[in-house]
Amino acid sequence: MVSALFVFLPLLLTLSTSWPSSVHAENAAWENYIQSGDKAKQDGNLVKAEELYKSALVEAEKDERYGYRVAIAYSKLGAVYKERKEYTQAEVVYKRAIPMFEGALGPDHPEVANTLNNMVNVYLHLPDGYMIAEALSYRVLAIREKALGQEHPDVADSLDTLALLVYFPFGRLAQGEPLLQRALIIREKALGPDHPKVAVSLSTLAFLYDAQGKYEKAEPLYKRALAIFEKNPGPDSPEVVQALYSLGMIYSNQRKFTQAEVFFKRRLLSLERTRGSDHPDVADALVTYSHLLWEMNRKEEANALLARAKAIREKSR
Repeated sequence: MVSALFVFLPLLLTLSTSWPSSVHAENAAWENYIQSGDKAKQDGNLVKAEELYKSALVEAEKDERYGYRVAIAYSKLGAVYKERKEYTQAEVVYKRAIPMFEGALGPDHPEVANTLNNMVNVYLHLPDGYMIAEALSYRVLAIREKALGQEHPDVADSLDTLALLVYFPFGRLAQGEPLLQRALIIREKALGPDHPKVAVSLSTLAFLYDAQGKYEKAEPLYKRALAIFEKNPGPDSPEVVQALYSLGMIYSNQRKFTQAEVFFKRRLLSLERTRGSDHPDVADALVTYSHLLWEMNRKEEANALLARAKAIREKSR
């Protein structure tokens, strides 16, 4: 079930990467290095991105008045190192960026919070970094509440970070629950009840209840999320496929096999439509569905699905 959660993480934990236009206008060379580095990173060329961001750093360091530019270059480098899982390197450059952002913008500026938030994930991958990550997460939340207001969507993102990255992996589910409930309320109010990010919040809160065996609480949240995802991004989207799986598992775990079959079958058909009948994900769906059929004593059907899954996997090797 834990792996299911991370389907939603990219939507929940997206950070701002925009910079004030006044910064760009004064130094074309620095701006070109930054923009080219961003393009290289987007294309997956992290080596080139690192070189370009380092060039931007050298350019910015030519004039001490532009500490903010230096901070941006360090922060961009930190993102490259984080993506390459070079967490010690990422920690070094983020720690250099923070005081520069604070000096240029003040300690309670949202951009300071964004960079601190990037550091949270870094510390969660470093030895003995958990306590630092938790403290940083609370500081990010406090900055955003002060600078943006208690009901800003970025505050909801901070609440998610605390719950998903700091509390969930360490089994502190009870502490995560009120944070996710509050994040859901914020998003419903700020974005409307049918926004895809509301659906992500619903799914995440449902996952928390699901992980605790509180299926009666999880089920209506998953169903509401599914209804939203079917409209946006669409009926065969990855979000819908994941919601179908989650609902199928909830019913299966309660031995409500007839209800579970509806969702597992829908999931299989959706994957066949979008990824092709011989895709490895289709094989995974066939195996899940076959286990359910076995529990329902429909062993001949189950074995047929398992045979098909085996053939797909052998073909894809």
